[in-house]
Amino acid sequence: AFSLTDVMYVYSEILHVKFTEVKGLTTRSFAEFGGDSLMAITAAHKILSIAKEKNVTLIEENTITAIDLMTLSIQEVYSIIISGRQPNQPSVKRQRVLNEGIDDVLETLPSTTLYESDSGQQYHGYLKRVWKASLQMCVDSSPILIESESRALLIVASQGGDLAIIDTKSGTIQYRCRIEGKIEGDLNYLVSKRNGTEEIIVFVSTYGSKKKMGRLEVFKLRFDPTLTLEKFWSYESDGEIKSKPCVFVLPHRIGEAAANSDNNGQCHERVLSSSYGGNLSYLDIHTGTLLEKKENLGGAIHA
Repeated sequence: AFSLTDVMYVYSEILHVKFTEVKGLTTRSFAEFGGDSLMAITAAHKILSIAKEKNVTLIEENTITAIDLMTLSIQEVYSIIISGRQPNQPSVKRQRVLNEGIDDVLETLPSTTLYESDSGQQYHGYLKRVWKASLQMCVDSSPILIESESRALLIVASQGGDLAIIDTKSGTIQYRCRIEGKIEGDLNYLVSKRNGTEEIIVFVSTYGSKKKMGRLEVFKLRFDPTLTLEKFWSYESDGEIKSKPCVFVLPHRIGEAAANSDNNGQCHERVLSSSYGGNLSYLDIHTGTLLEKKENLGGAIHA
C-alpha cells in the first residue's frame, strides 16, 4: 500500500539527501529541504506515479502539484493523496508561506534578486547583490518597474500564481496576493488618464487553472489607504495565455463623435491579448468588453 515512506523516499532521491535526513522531519516542506520548483515538479510526478502503481485512485481532490510540495509539509502532502483536500482546514505551513511578510520558510523559496552596478577597475565593472525577495515558484515573466517622485516599486509574478509588490530600495515585500493559474507571460501596465486623474492599471496573463483556460487578469494599483492590487476585471480565453498583453492609447480621430470615444472624446485605451489557441482578442481597458476577436491565426501564439 502507498505510505508516507514512499513520499520520503522520493524526497530523498530527488533532493540527493540520505533517507534518514528526511525521515525524522516530516513537518518540513520540499523547499525547506533545499528543493526548488523544477525539482518539485519532478518529485510531484514521481509521487503520483508511485501512488497510482499502488492502486490509489487519483482525482482532482487528491492530486498534488509542485506548489503543494513547496508550501506543505511531507505529512500534509501524504494526507492529500490518501484523504483528499480539506478546504475548511487550511494548512498552517501554507499560510506562513503565503503571508505578506518574509519569514524563514519564504527565505528557502525561489527568489527575485536585484543587483546594482558598481564601478571596478578601469573599463571594468561588476554586479553587487542589493537584496532578494522570495516567491512561491520560478519567475518566468519580466517584472514591471513603476516609478514616482517619492518611490520606485517592482511588481513581480511567479509560476506559483503569486504577485508581489516590492520596494526597490529596501527589497521588502509591500503587498502579496495569489491568483488562480500560473504566470509565465511578461507583465504590463498603463498609466491611464481619464477625467483628469491618473490610474495605474496592471495586466497579468495566466494559464493552467482548473478549467485549463487562459485568463487576462487586470488590476488597479492602489496607494491609499494601503498599497494593494485591486481586482478590476478578467477575461477568459479559449487557450492558455503565455504572452505579454499589448496596451496602447488611440487618439480621438478628428470628426469622431465624443460619445463614441473614451475620456470625453480624447482617446481610447485598449489591450490586445493572444492565446495558445491562435486567437487575438481586442478589449476595452476600462470595461473589459471584447470589441473584436480574430480566430485561428495559424498556430499557437507565445510571444
